Amino acid sequence: MGGMREPTTGRTSGSAVRRAVGVVRFTWFGAVATTASCGFGSPSAAPVAEACSEDQRRELMAEKLTIDTPSQAFTVGEVGSTWVGLIADTDYSVSALFPTLADVYLVPNGVAPDIRREGELQLLSTDDLRIGFDAEGNFQQLDVSPGEYRLWSYRSPEIAVVSCPEELAFRGKTVS
Repeated sequence: MGGMREPTTGRTSGSAVRRAVGVVRFTWFGAVATTASCGFGSPSAAPVAEACSEDQRRELMAEKLTIDTPSQAFTVGEVGSTWVGLIADTDYSVSALFPTLADVYLVPNGVAPDIRREGELQLLSTDDLRIGFDAEGNFQQLDVSPGEYRLWSYRSPEIAVVSCPEELAFRGKTVS
């Protein structure tokens, strides 16, 4: 789309181009500001998952992860529910649009993590099960088969894995 043309020469005037660029910048900024300030989901869209109360939790594993290194193994039992919580994230990243908490990945015990760094930028790529945390780092329920597992991350968060007795666990969003 061209700018406004001067009536006698047919050339695009510099001030018209500057005005058009200003409108594009303003429109882009408005779209970004609107997107950043709006929630993507409705608070009533899904029930919030909550682990059982602290006095009912049984700790299966708690540690500060080392970058790209699997945690100690923990066992997911057949009875009850298993939850992964973010205790601290010293690598928390705050950008203008996308603050991020560390993602954690789940692998069966004895299986090496699928860690690939691809391209010139060495971007992380993996097919391992991702456990993402909400902005508060609340516990996320695991919905996996009973067995032994380990967690890893491309950062170094402190995490905890707990189990809750079946009758005390509140069902909600699960990671599977």
